[in-house]
Amino acid sequence: APESTIDTPAGPVTITEGESVAFTGTGTDPDGDLPLTYLWDFGASGAPSSTAEDPGAVTFPTAGTFTVSFTATDAKGLADPTPATVVVTVEPPNQAPESTIDTPAGPVTITEGESVAFTGTGSDPDGDLPLTYLWDFGASGVAPSNAEDPGAQTFATAGTFTVSFAVTDAKGLADPTPATVQVTVEPPNQAPESV
Repeated sequence: APESTIDTPAGPVTITEGESVAFTGTGTDPDGDLPLTYLWDFGASGAPSSTAEDPGAVTFPTAGTFTVSFTATDAKGLADPTPATVVVTVEPPNQAPESTIDTPAGPVTITEGESVAFTGTGSDPDGDLPLTYLWDFGASGVAPSNAEDPGAQTFATAGTFTVSFAVTDAKGLADPTPATVQVTVEPPNQAPESV
């Protein structure tokens, strides 16, 4: 019987749904019964089988774990009884985490020098933990925070500021629509003037 060898990939591969893997193989026959024919079977991955020795880049459209086999058959019709195999794991695409501002529950108006307590929640549909956090307090003069619940923050500058809370998952994907809340900081009330 002929011998089938998968040259690339050299071992198990993990990719994301829709990505491709380059496949190359080698067939040999101890009797020299040439030419050899080839069959790549990509399992139930949705990728079509190939009769090329080196099919090149093959796209995997479906998530799952698939055993890819490569079989060489000699000119007399004898196939390799132990085809070469390699496992391809196809993961679903990474979904973005979700950012939620718990407090304050809505827009806040305070006086210059007062503080607002901030708490947030982050969640990730894929469970890609740990999550990282970034509170941005705009041009208010309040320093950014990487705490999920940064607590009371003092606003020393008057103005209207959009505070944003962004969550990033362990794979580096950030929430594309960070949570926001508006903080209006009014100057202190000044006493009237009597003339």
